[in-house]
Amino acid sequence: MLSLALLALALLSCAKQPQETGGDPVSFDSSLTETVTKTTSPLPNNTTFAVFAWYTGQSAWSASAAPNFMYNEDVTYTSPSTYTYAPVKYWPNNTGDKVSFWAYCPHNAAGLTLSESAGGEAYSNTSTTGLPYLDYTTVTGHGLVDLMSSNFDAPVKDLSKPSLNTPVHFVFRHLLSRIVFHFVKVDDDTDNYEVRLTAVTIKNIDQTAGHPGDPSGSWTGHTDNGDMSVYADLTPLTTADNPVVDKDETLADMAVMPIPQILTGTTAKIYISYEVVPTGGGEAVSNDGEYLITDLHTGWVAPAGWEQNYQYTYNVSISPGKPIVFSARIEEWGSTKTWEYHYVD
Repeated sequence: MLSLALLALALLSCAKQPQETGGDPVSFDSSLTETVTKTTSPLPNNTTFAVFAWYTGQSAWSASAAPNFMYNEDVTYTSPSTYTYAPVKYWPNNTGDKVSFWAYCPHNAAGLTLSESAGGEAYSNTSTTGLPYLDYTTVTGHGLVDLMSSNFDAPVKDLSKPSLNTPVHFVFRHLLSRIVFHFVKVDDDTDNYEVRLTAVTIKNIDQTAGHPGDPSGSWTGHTDNGDMSVYADLTPLTTADNPVVDKDETLADMAVMPIPQILTGTTAKIYISYEVVPTGGGEAVSNDGEYLITDLHTGWVAPAGWEQNYQYTYNVSISPGKPIVFSARIEEWGSTKTWEYHYVD
């Protein structure tokens, strides 16, 4: 009698599992959040993101659920609006059965480790429960990874098989801050000199922290204070190969994406060095300087540091024999809402 009961239980369990073949496949699409109420176009072409999915039968998702349906599956977006992954998963056919989804981008990002919680064990397999916790370190001395995650709420939580083959829609938000530098050469109408950058570095900032995964959370546990090169290729063999600052035009954006953080007033700095090279011949003159970032932020809504999903633009005007002039701006990443402050060295 006990064997029959166990057999019945096993058959019931099997009947509740999502289909492995046939039926309606699970498909995806995505967008980037520009502001709280507005989304932009889908992710850039050939972007990869990682999907986790929890099948919970007739029950709603809870923190005790494990990603038994999809675990760190690599999904690639390619034009036109095509999302591919393998092996393909299929919706459960039982009415009311639920699957919840969450994603981060890019898939297996450099410097990223998934944990069960802050300081917890590795989130390493389909039996680990809850949302992954993101332990992240800015790598290789600079930050060129745009780390994002999706909101873990409607329309991706506790979904049942749609009546039509509707894609699961991920709305991604930037988890980091974006720091952009614009350089311009001024007071040189006759092109008597060139300005060549030799180093641009953000100094004494935190490079390691953790995030709970959902964009509504915030970074904690900041450590590993160090420097971040703003432009990774700014180490040529000769000065002649360095980027040239154009007259009345900004140098192509030099951007990095550090972990959001409070900036210590006496240590976090921007270091800039450059050479002024006479175009008619003559000796090049080297210049450099360090600038407290909190001085540049004075008067902003949140002057204490860099916030998640915000962009900070530092416009840098250079004239020979004169102090560098900064014009700084903060804005929601992709937004037109800005605050400006001007600072003269």
